Amino acid sequence: MALKHYLASLPQGEPVHEALDRAYNAAVSPHDFQGLCYRSAYVVAKELVKATLGDKAVVQAELSGKELVGTTYTPLFPFFADRKAKGAFRVIASGHVTTTDGTGLVHMAPAFGEDDFEACKKAGIEVIDPVDDEGRFTAAVPPYAGINVKEADRQIIHDLKAQHAVLKHATVHHAYPYCYRSGTPLIYKTTPSWYVKVDGLRDRMVANNAQIHWVPGFVGEKRFENWLKEARDWSISRSRFWGTPIPLWQSADGDGW
Repeated sequence: MALKHYLASLPQGEPVHEALDRAYNAAVSPHDFQGLCYRSAYVVAKELVKATLGDKAVVQAELSGKELVGTTYTPLFPFFADRKAKGAFRVIASGHVTTTDGTGLVHMAPAFGEDDFEACKKAGIEVIDPVDDEGRFTAAVPPYAGINVKEADRQIIHDLKAQHAVLKHATVHHAYPYCYRSGTPLIYKTTPSWYVKVDGLRDRMVANNAQIHWVPGFVGEKRFENWLKEARDWSISRSRFWGTPIPLWQSADGDGW
């Protein structure tokens, strides 16, 4: 029985992912989905079998998320096939996947989302970013090079259907961020940044804050102290023309900043 994962997403080599304790079913559907082999079993969350494969789907096995972790799979696109040797294209686990819709498994894109980034970082999966600063695919994905990621959707879906890799095609309405100046859609994207490592300084900052005479007192004792206790590493990089520049000085021996 072949277990196949068909999940549409951006064409990059990252892992599928789900929760350890969630129940999954390997089910066979009597329907022929756009040329997909109906004799194959498709792994989806137990609660989503009917919604994904139809009322007549036959469950052949039940698996836990824990059993699926570590399973390797064939990616939808071959662009980053060499990354498999480095740990990509395998099932990993994290807590933010839900079973309210979809299949109960999601495609990870660590360059384009905080949850994905943290999950893949924990699993040792390196970030792959085939999108430039203008929101266009790079030469790393030849068929879509130079095309804006949003404008490439139609062609990507067409190509997936052509290789019989689409189980279902639908439009989902949801909130999406747009630039308030130009009205163009935005994407969440990783960028290289310099950080001040705050974690090692947090306790000292809290202790020093307690020595300050704040007026009114609750500002330092509550608001600022609470902020210091939860302080994260501070990004000092800037990629915009506006704002106040932050000067950096290098030591005379060149060993520090």
